[in-house]
Amino acid sequence: MSKIDNKIILISPDNIQPHPEGQAREEFPEERIAEMAETYKITGQINPTIIDRDNFIIAGEMRWRAAKLAGMKKMPVRIGHPDDSFDRMRMQIIENDQVTPLTAFERATHYNRMHIEFLKSYKKNKGGMDKGIRAMAEAIGIGKIMLSQSLQLVNDNRITPELRELGERVGLDSNIIMNIARLPNNIKKRIVQRCINTLNKGEKVVMTSRFLTDSLFSLLRRKPKLLEAALDIILTQNITMKDKIIRLDVLTKEKKTEAEQVQDGLNNVLRASNTLEKALNYWQDDVNNIPTSCRDIVLTKWGHLYKRLDAFFESTIELDMGGE
Repeated sequence: MSKIDNKIILISPDNIQPHPEGQAREEFPEERIAEMAETYKITGQINPTIIDRDNFIIAGEMRWRAAKLAGMKKMPVRIGHPDDSFDRMRMQIIENDQVTPLTAFERATHYNRMHIEFLKSYKKNKGGMDKGIRAMAEAIGIGKIMLSQSLQLVNDNRITPELRELGERVGLDSNIIMNIARLPNNIKKRIVQRCINTLNKGEKVVMTSRFLTDSLFSLLRRKPKLLEAALDIILTQNITMKDKIIRLDVLTKEKKTEAEQVQDGLNNVLRASNTLEKALNYWQDDVNNIPTSCRDIVLTKWGHLYKRLDAFFESTIELDMGGE
């Protein structure tokens, strides 16, 4: 198990280097580093950087950059003793969370690297192609579902560069990002586009509330045509989160217009027709293997529906002709 010395020592920033295998944090904002450097000039660096015995940074690269920018001759460090690469990466993510939490994508990328290292020893001990998600989750002290969802951010091609940009700029968690990623492409693209446009105007986009996004996704599942109205509510600047959720719920429960009800009926007919066509295509080369019970149900059900449709359209035609 990893160990970090309690003793704090002083060392020149010039003798310290970023770890060649990288850090959990991927972005090092220059403005934030400049702010930290100004603080260090007044108070010094209070929270030590953690390095290994070869003076490579385990955690605290942003603090090291700020110390160099502040012109510090010596900076406080503690020596860490990770057992292996996986152990070092575990130390990195724990330490980063205690200082400045990682973005969902930084966390996912780091977990992915950890997973690769973890599998090297796990497969050797366990054998087979088990992904070892449960065992790794236990090793780093998080839930299996949380780890699986985080790893999905790295490998899911439904996550577009624009969605990643939105996630990082707004601070969305992996659950909300994946819920957006699973939406139909046209809806996903519009949500991301409008949110980024709002951010580019200098306005806020608050979508980190699970209650708010759950209300949005519930609405879109039932009434996707109300997307723009829902986004108008989400992106309104001067109302509380509670009011946004209430307005989305009201929008969800609004009664459908007659035209929408007719459209729903047509959509249901089309879906049923497509399902029947697929079944017939599936069965056409192997009719004899269809169970008799299944065949009877299909013939009875669809035969009955055909007669109703035929009678319905017959009466419609008669009405039209009578109207002439």
